[in-house]
Formats: sequence, C-alpha cells, structure tokens
Amino acid sequence: MPWLALIVLLMMNGCYTVNRDKAFLKAIEAGDKTLIHSACHAGPTVGYDICKVREGRLIREKWVLIVPYDSRVEYGGVRIRWKNTVKTYPIKSPLVTIPFKDIIGETHWNKEHEAPIQAQVGLKVRDSNGESEWIDLLGYAFLIVLTESYHPLFIDSGNQFFETTCKIQYSTAGRSAIKCK
Repeated sequence: MPWLALIVLLMMNGCYTVNRDKAFLKAIEAGDKTLIHSACHAGPTVGYDICKVREGRLIREKWVLIVPYDSRVEYGGVRIRWKNTVKTYPIKSPLVTIPFKDIIGETHWNKEHEAPIQAQVGLKVRDSNGESEWIDLLGYAFLIVLTESYHPLFIDSGNQFFETTCKIQYSTAGRSAIKCK
C-alpha cells in the first residue's frame, strides 16, 4: 500500500503541511470517493466528522479538506452545503481551508447552527492517456453546539493545544486509512 500523505497538523498555530506522492489520484480513480477532512480539530478523518463547539463563543473553527491536487488537475472546486446555504470555493492546492464563519455568516456560535454540513469536491483531471475526466469526492460533518456550561474532554473540537502527526494511506483498490500519533 503506497503512502499517500504525511500530514503534520500544528493546530495551535493553524499550520498544516502535506507531503504526498503520486499514488493519491490513482486511489481516487480506483473508486474511493471519500473525502479526507478535519472539521474543527487536530486530526483528519475519512468521510464523516463531528465538530463540537460551544454556544456563545466566537466562530474561529475551520474546515480543512485534503484533496488530490497535482499537475494533472485542470480544474478543482468544492461546494459546501449547510442548511439552505450553498457556497463554492476554488481548489488551488492539496489543502482547502474554509472558515466556518464564512459558511455560516455570523460571528458567534448558537444552537441554530447545529446541523449536518456537506463538502462535495469536483476535480477535472487528465488521465494517463491525456483524456479529461471528472472525479467527485464527498465528505460530511455534523456541527454540534454545546451549552456554554458543558466542558468537553481535552482531545475534542475546539481544543487545539497539541501536535498530531498522521499518515494517510490509499490502496490502488480504493481503500483509505488514517493512522495518527
């Protein structure tokens, strides 16, 4: 199984580094349509994530999407769907960082924000024969707004005081796995 990416997430500074190899798009082309992403915390997940936030707090959290982006990508975009809101963002690198404040359009979390949210990535990619084709990836997160008096565990959404190193693997059969230390 080839290594897809080595991700160093330094959430305290909001800094991400992605190293990846050329096997990234091969796995996607093999049928894995699952988006790797991180909603509000320090570790990436495959497909579905939960973002826990506290009511009344400033919306500082970001949704980080990890996409297969290399020289074969002719065009890339991500469409975010949350409640009745649909927003589109261009993809210009392997990491797409979207502030939840931009999606929601407000500055502080409240119970009305609690809902599922979807990211659909579309990439126009040249295959090995030079033909263009579209690749779609899909990821979901659920925004959970906790009361101000509830204190989640340290390793939870909104607490970004530690460093995590994750290895993301794809097989050419289209399976993906994440291992974090």
